[in-house]
Parts: sequence; C-alpha cells; structure tokens
Amino acid sequence: MRLTRSSSVHRPTTPRRAATLALTLALLLVAVAAPSVSVLWASTTASGLQNADLEEGSEGVRGGHGTVAAGWSPWWIEGTAEQRAQGQLRPPTFAATTALRAAEGAHSGTRAQELASEYATHDGGIYQRVAVPPGSVVHFSMWVYVWSSSSDDTARSYKPGDYRVAVGIDPYGGTDGASAHVVWSPDITEYDHWIKLNVRAVAKANAITVFTRGACSWRVQHNTSTWDDASLSVVPATRSTTDASANSPTDGPASLSTLSATPLTEAYAIAEIPNVLQNPDFEEAFTERGAGELTIATGWHPWWVAGSEREVTEGYLFRPEYKPERRGKGRGRVHAMNAAQKQFNTYATHRAGIYQSVPVTPGRSVTFSIWAYVWSSAGDDPDVSTDPGDYRVSVGIDPTGGTDGDANSVVWSEPCHAYDEWVALTVTAVAQAPTITVFTRGEPVWRTKHNDVYWDDAALVVAPTGSIGAHGTTLPTGSDGLVPGKARVLSEAPPGASALAHAASAPRAIPTPTAGRRPVGNVPHAARAPRALGSEAALSYAGPHLSLSWQRTASGVTIEARAPQAIMGALALWHEGQEVTRWPISVLPGDALRLHWSGEGLNRGEMGITVTDSQGRPLARCGVVPQETHRPADGHR
Repeated sequence: MRLTRSSSVHRPTTPRRAATLALTLALLLVAVAAPSVSVLWASTTASGLQNADLEEGSEGVRGGHGTVAAGWSPWWIEGTAEQRAQGQLRPPTFAATTALRAAEGAHSGTRAQELASEYATHDGGIYQRVAVPPGSVVHFSMWVYVWSSSSDDTARSYKPGDYRVAVGIDPYGGTDGASAHVVWSPDITEYDHWIKLNVRAVAKANAITVFTRGACSWRVQHNTSTWDDASLSVVPATRSTTDASANSPTDGPASLSTLSATPLTEAYAIAEIPNVLQNPDFEEAFTERGAGELTIATGWHPWWVAGSEREVTEGYLFRPEYKPERRGKGRGRVHAMNAAQKQFNTYATHRAGIYQSVPVTPGRSVTFSIWAYVWSSAGDDPDVSTDPGDYRVSVGIDPTGGTDGDANSVVWSEPCHAYDEWVALTVTAVAQAPTITVFTRGEPVWRTKHNDVYWDDAALVVAPTGSIGAHGTTLPTGSDGLVPGKARVLSEAPPGASALAHAASAPRAIPTPTAGRRPVGNVPHAARAPRALGSEAALSYAGPHLSLSWQRTASGVTIEARAPQAIMGALALWHEGQEVTRWPISVLPGDALRLHWSGEGLNRGEMGITVTDSQGRPLARCGVVPQETHRPADGHR
C-alpha cells in the first residue's frame, strides 16, 4: 500500500481571481497625523485558499486519473497489486466538472469536485497548502454530497458501500494525507444530501495543509463524493493591534502585495476561535447516539428529565425523539440554510433539549442565543397549532460547566410561549469555571398529539476582560414614535467580540467617497451624504439586509437599525481602529432598534459600524473619517 500525491502545476492567478481577491480583500488604509496607520477592518475570502468555490476551472491529474480543481491537488492511498486486482483501494477518478452525478448539482455555482470509483473502493481526496502565522487557530470547512449505490438511480443511495467522509488539517504543512500529523474531523456516513464538515487545529509551522477525504469499504456500483465551497478562517494566537506603518498608505484598496505583509483574519475577528460554538448553524452531520430516535447534530448532545414509572405510564416526561430537520423534506422547518435540530413527542410531554460545553475564561460574561420554532397541536395542520400543549421554550447557561439540564446551577431565560413562528431566545451569565455549558429546553405541559420544537442558528458571545471606561445603555422609546416591539438589545452589557466563521460570500464594491467625508471599510452600498457637519457627525446607510444611521455628539453615539427581514446577530462599534463595544442584537421587520454608547471623544476621529449575523457573516459595514484628519503619508495635502 502506498500513498500517491499528484502535484498539479497551479495556473497563474487569473484576472477573475485577482479581481475577486482585490475586492474581497479590500483594506482601506487611512493616513492620520500620527506616523502609524490605523487599520479599521480587513476581510479575506477563505483566508488565502485558492479557488475556494471550485469555480476556477481544472487541471489534469497525472496517470490519466481525471481532473482536479485549479489550486487544489489530488491524493490517494493506492493498494497493493493484489488489492487493486480485487477492486480494493484503486486510484479514484477525479472530475472537476459541471456534469455532476450529485442529484442536487453543485452546492453553489455550477462546478464542484468529484471523487469516484465504479465497482471498486478508494481512499483519497484533494488538498491545498496555505501560509498562516505559526500558533494561529485555523478552522477549515467544506461541503460534501455522497452518492454510494448499487443502482443507477442518482436520487438515492441503494445498498451503499459504507462511504465515509472527513476533512483534515496538517498543522505542520505536510502534503501526506495518510500522515499521523493530520487532524481529522470525525468520519461521517450520510448519503444523498449536502452536509458541511469542519475541523480546527493550531498551526505548528508557517503553513498548514487542508485535506478532504472520501473512503469506502464495499465495491458497489457507484462510490462517489462531491466536494464544494471550502472555507478557511485564521485567528492569530494573540490579540494585537494591526501595525500597518510599514505599508504604503493609499486612498483606495491596498494591493495584494501590501495585504500579504500583514496576517489577516476573516473580517475583523479578534476573539479566540475555541470559544465559538461548534456547529452553531446545525449544518454539519447528524449522528445516532445509541438509537435511531436519538439523532443529534454534531457538536451537540441530548438531555432530558426521565419521569417516574407512573408519570411515564400516563404519558408525562417521556424521552423525546431527536431527528434532523431538512429544508425541502418533511415539514422543512429550518430557520436558515439547510438543516435544524428537531425534538418531539406524540401524545406525551417532555422536559428536554440539547447542550454543548465550551471553554471560556472564568469571570467573563457570556451570552447564548438560539432560534426556536414550536408546533404544538391536537390537529395535523402543519401551519397552525390548535389546542396546543402549553409548550414553553427557554435557553440556559451553566456557568460551572455542568451538563445536567435540570441542575439548580443553570441560569435560564424566561419561558417563552410562541407557536408557528421562529423566535429568538437569549440568556447571559458570568463564567465561574474554565468551561461553561449552554442548553436549550422545551417543556410542554399537556399531552397533545404533536409536541414539536425545532432549534437552529445558535450563537455564543464572550465578553472581553477589563474595563474600557464607558458603558452601554438602551435608549427608552421617545417622542419620535419608534416602538421597540420585539427589536431589542439582548444584553445591555457589551458582550465583546466573537470570531467570524465565514468570509463574505461575494465581493463588494467600494463606493465613491462623498463630499467632505471619506467612507471607511468595505462598504457594500453607498453611504449617503452626512446630514450634519462639524463636531456632530451623522451618517445614513442603506443595504439589502438593514439600514443604519448614527448621530455623534461629545457625550457619545446613538445608533438606529431597521431591517426588512428578521436579523439576529451582533453590532460592533469601532473608533480609531479599535472595537469599542459589541452588542448581540435582534431586529424584526417593522421595529427599530436604538442603541447608545457613552464615552469621551467619540465625536472626533475615525468611526465605523459592523453588523454580522448569528454565524458571524458580515451583513453591513460603514464608517466615516472627518476630512480634516486625513493626511497623505508625506505630510502634505
């Protein structure tokens, strides 16, 4: 048995790739009176991955084994002559193509990478080497679709070949997929739908290598995995203010060579990735936990309160069933993307949920939030809960790290009664141990026919340590007629920054500067001209996801946010290149959210706002720099 690597000759950067990188990696360096340059924010698509979406064409694989996506290289474990003669561990056929066997086509775009064998097994995948700062925490993810079947029906896997998939990282930058250095995600065996695989590691050298892997046990007619949409995030080992003084300041996007001089993270992540929830969007695989009715999303665990023998006999405090919920299948109750966690009983009650433990620094404030959808009904109409079972949902945090959802140490949010709609739940606590545990809880009172709850899109925000000499407050509704409604600040204390797990999905143009002021950052839509000049600055911003406005005075800044669709995520305020505060927010259509931050000097200097969704993906970035603070690098106007 031997490992085979095919080192494809990478094409020069194409004009399309260069344009995409130049836009997505846009970094506006503003020269100020001080000799250093303040970097307000930077973002990168997949933190240096080439052809992350696999849309950039293909290259041939040596030995006539097909084609591989540009920027990637193939690898496989090749069996002995005797094994190959028996159809075991043969080199797979690679195909970077639009003619996909996956019934649903590519995950996005038109192209993806196939790895296939017919009446044979294989063990291999693709890989890419990426330069990163040593000691960085790196997070690699990729989507995969498996069709393993003893028939030609591409819509389902019939008598599959035990096809397992995983993604890996070699923190030393090696290119041997069989090396013991490779950190692999758990093997997943799921067929006929797209799933996302994730793995994290700490870089041990100045480069790491990311791998995909597909391996099958049985020589069925078709053993095929299709890979698409890779993502790599990199967070430096220590937090530091970016020093860009060595770079040449410009009035527009920095060149790629300028950007490469400073290690960049995906957007403006300054928190430690290990403090981020695993699989917060429930898009990774679901696995059975001892029984088919206990199928739980990767990274999460079930908990329930077992009733007494008498209670269970009468239909109370049953163990619920846990199943994956997928868009387009069954009820399709998914808050975002493709999957959610379902928890239910029929003609029975439960007190149960899911949980996850996360390492944190003791003494930090942590805020946990998740979306929930309850269908509790005596009837079968999936859109209406009739005669519901008084179903209550809540979220909790055990600041001591315990995993008993019924323990007195758990801090719970107030129970929420809401049917047939997605609602956001949130709770805040102070960590008392190096690990905290977050919980969901569903608890119907009555044994109605359907007692179902669906969980999706969780978020955990960890506040920074220390004081920054200011405080956040929520403004009461004033005479302007704004009604908070369900739009609210989920925590009045600034919860700090959370690492972004995804880069922007598409390049965004930088607008033309408005008269008298300069937009700051990678602004997806043009900022309208300020309504006031001088010491009080005002800015309005309109985008597809939300609109923002702010007013700056000597005593602080007031921000207002409105959204055409429900948004749950975080809003961060930046001043002079530093994040001042970050709030978890929830904004619903028709409601306005108003925030106020008190602090000295906020009426002067660079200021910006960033808004991200519950998975950390950027929704809006805008800012202004007063014209009088701008100086070219040589000190002349």
